[in-house]
Amino acid sequence: MTEPAHSTSKSPHRIEALTDGIYAVAMTLLVIELKFPEHAAIHTAGDLAQAMADLAPKFFSWVISFMVLALFWLAHHRMFADLRHTTGRLVGLNIFQLALVSFMPFCSALIGNYGGAQLAQIVYSSNMVLLALFSWLMARHVYRHPELSSRPMSRGGYWGSQVRNGALILISFTAVGIGFFTMPAIGNIAYALMAIVMPLSRRFEKRFDRAA
Repeated sequence: MTEPAHSTSKSPHRIEALTDGIYAVAMTLLVIELKFPEHAAIHTAGDLAQAMADLAPKFFSWVISFMVLALFWLAHHRMFADLRHTTGRLVGLNIFQLALVSFMPFCSALIGNYGGAQLAQIVYSSNMVLLALFSWLMARHVYRHPELSSRPMSRGGYWGSQVRNGALILISFTAVGIGFFTMPAIGNIAYALMAIVMPLSRRFEKRFDRAA
């Protein structure tokens, strides 16, 4: 039995407010790890340069994590822009994804501090996979229930979002695979491929809509 379209537990505005707040906090907490050790002996410009160089793994982890969270927030914003009603299932999927968003600062700190441990990369990439999976499930739910939106999600928009989610899942597995042959944290460089996936998926989306 399908859930009635107007079986709502929260309004879209409440969900968007909660989502914006959690993303804002998570993206802010990411930067906390960018700090020098409490007892670091920095007396010269050379000491400062060395200390900053030592922060490079944490800085790279921050850049990747911030970028990915920003992409998920943008996807959520687009998905909910025309939403007028929610279902209990959509709310539940959103809550589970927000739990993963709130977990991201820990994952980022883990890979930043223990980049030489493959387990750190597995935890980090697993969280990425789950974020993409829940984003995929949310997009599918909104697409399959056009009555929830004032302007239903287009077919191109739906498949464009799924291309991005699918690509992130593949990239996450690639990051873990790279870690088996090099220093695990180096696997994070694979996430830079999202900079290519994003414009390609947008182009795919527009062509799909024109052909519809």
